[in-house]
Amino acid sequence: MDTARITQLLGNELAQNDENFSLYAIKRDDLMARLVDRTQRYIIINAPRGSGKSGLLLKLDENLKLASKTQNIVITKYLIDIDLDLPEFSLEQWIQFWRRKILVWLVEEVGVRISAAEERWQVIAAQFAEICGRRGDRLAPEDFKPEDVPTAMLELIIARSGYKFHLLLDEMDDNFQESLVIRDRLAGLLQACKSVLRVPDIHVRLTIRPHIMTILQTHYDHVQQLRSIELGLTWRPGQLKEILARRIAHFDQVVDAEQFLLEFEDDDNTDSGPNPLLRRYFDDFDMSLEENSRSRFRALHTLSLGRPRWMLEFCALALQNAPKEKAGSIEYKKAMHTFGSNRMKFLAGEHYFHSPDLQAYMNGLASKRKIRFSGSTNLRKAIEQSILGIQPVSKREPGDPILDETLEIARLLYMVEFIRARQKGRTPRDYRFITYAERPSLLASWSVEPTIVWEIHPTFCRALNIVDNETFKTGDAVRIFGEPKSEP
Repeated sequence: MDTARITQLLGNELAQNDENFSLYAIKRDDLMARLVDRTQRYIIINAPRGSGKSGLLLKLDENLKLASKTQNIVITKYLIDIDLDLPEFSLEQWIQFWRRKILVWLVEEVGVRISAAEERWQVIAAQFAEICGRRGDRLAPEDFKPEDVPTAMLELIIARSGYKFHLLLDEMDDNFQESLVIRDRLAGLLQACKSVLRVPDIHVRLTIRPHIMTILQTHYDHVQQLRSIELGLTWRPGQLKEILARRIAHFDQVVDAEQFLLEFEDDDNTDSGPNPLLRRYFDDFDMSLEENSRSRFRALHTLSLGRPRWMLEFCALALQNAPKEKAGSIEYKKAMHTFGSNRMKFLAGEHYFHSPDLQAYMNGLASKRKIRFSGSTNLRKAIEQSILGIQPVSKREPGDPILDETLEIARLLYMVEFIRARQKGRTPRDYRFITYAERPSLLASWSVEPTIVWEIHPTFCRALNIVDNETFKTGDAVRIFGEPKSEP
């Protein structure tokens, strides 16, 4: 299938760049109920990149505007929108910078909506809107300096305006680096968002990635105090399938699509065969990630690490290899070759500034050619031997610096989801997986409960050929061993 048709079928992987996103986005009433709740004035959406944070904010923006076009003012800002060519501030200076910046954004919106500026606060608001190029009344005198307007006046304008403000801050942690300046800048923003709430009717929704939130919580007490307002964003297997099915239904203009979407409400409905909508372009996704697996499309959720963006990327790669506009097991194996490589590159780039040795750690652990490590001691010994290059020992005394060094490496691999925890149940087939987003403190020490087994995630097992994917690359093409050569 050609690239243009795939883009039409699956849409853009980035919700903020997809003009049709709202037409086929699935409802997340469980999350939206909390996000629109005006009693919860500050919420931090804490989820990895690719989890759908931007898409969730787009739907929130839409819902708020539909609820009240006259009372609600919705403002969405990205880090790229903001001029940060500033001197090196202290944390307190960053808090004050962000606090005023937020108040000015709100005042500008008030100024745009003032039809007749009669009172002083209305005139000042209109002048702010004019200075930012959103009014043309020429109310602002030539010597008007926004920085001279006291912060107390900005708060007064917002309070008197009568509007309800919803500030949506997305990707404010982009280009994060493990440096004091960048840490203070982001920690200052989190605190400033809290401080502006002393003005009535301001609501803030901010996105951040879990590993960055963990770093900030390690360095700043005030960030630790924000744990209660964090909101996680995860997707069940059925929800990922529904995302894919709704995009297909939109592209194919399926009139009675809703009847085919009912099965996605039950994630245990995995033995009924591929959904009619999905079957149009995809065969069963069960790639035998587990012995005697009956999971069918559940494998798609595993390979994409439960993230919509990566699920769509994998499906697009599979369709690129599909000769007749339908992908099957051969196309999935070929797609895994590129998809797994992309995930390795992504992790190395995403975490380079605070963990430049991550790629070496991943390759080192993979050199053991083992998928699972039964217990934390075996994981520690594998890190000692394959990453640190020292002779592993079964037991180390408390205070041994090797314990701290190996624990930091294990935490990093767990945080980026290169390894995951598998908790045993009562029977061999009874188990559950634990992710960093669910339990970030699981590796607080090497004393982890004995029911935990550590394993390299299936996506990376295939990317690093720990599990043979039977693929190889020749030129720009990915081929499978034993596959007949196509005619030139």
